[in-house]
Amino acid sequence: MQAIQLTLSIQVIELTTSVYWFATNHLGTVLLTLLLPVIRMTASLNDFTYPRIITFASEVHHWTQFSEKDTPSIIKTMDDATNIASIKDRYQVTKLMNVLFTRSLARHLQESRHPEDRKITVQVINPGLVSSKLGKKKDEPLLQRIGSTIVHGIVGGILARNIVEGLNTTVYAAVAPECGIENGAQTGQYYSSCRAAKVNPIVEGEAGMELAERLWHETIQAIEMKIEEGPSMNPIAFARPRSRLFNTLSSWLYLVLPDRGKE
Repeated sequence: MQAIQLTLSIQVIELTTSVYWFATNHLGTVLLTLLLPVIRMTASLNDFTYPRIITFASEVHHWTQFSEKDTPSIIKTMDDATNIASIKDRYQVTKLMNVLFTRSLARHLQESRHPEDRKITVQVINPGLVSSKLGKKKDEPLLQRIGSTIVHGIVGGILARNIVEGLNTTVYAAVAPECGIENGAQTGQYYSSCRAAKVNPIVEGEAGMELAERLWHETIQAIEMKIEEGPSMNPIAFARPRSRLFNTLSSWLYLVLPDRGKE
């Protein structure tokens, strides 16, 4: 399988918000999920351990028609920082991709030949609009900082949930018995306000699963994952990255984490 060549770089990420969202929300989520062998090791501990993977999406995944799906390559289109038609709803698209990836991951785990994989619950949640300091920049100009503070204050005070309320659905999906596959729950579901919720119609039905599988395979190609199989290896989740993209994302994460030296 030939890898898809991406132009993604630290310089592009620093300059282009749309690529930042693509790298963080989709590629970063996939890499983190597929490089966690501890999940399967945990599932194999005993007959009573059922791990869960919770992916963060958003209500805004409903707000896109996902025009990228009509192009020859979803990933290449998302990687094009100059494609204005594509980047206008880039954030919403990446949140839709979170839902699609979760659906596909759930299916692959359930179809795995390893019984441990079939014990892993995968759900995707919408935390809602949450008032927090996430996204605030200490080095932004004074007037811009004042404007951001006013906007955050209005939104946070009227529309947004506080941090504790924003965690409710996350904790619910992660620990509630009724959300676990061990209690008969359907894996790959979308939760909002602590209950299963409707997804964008693009995700539903056979067409939705075909789209999720297409995105899955394109993404695996893009990050050049070498899927390995063996007696002790998970053919899905234990993949070895063999491209510079992984190093690029790792370096970028190091650059954007605030105040590392002060911790």
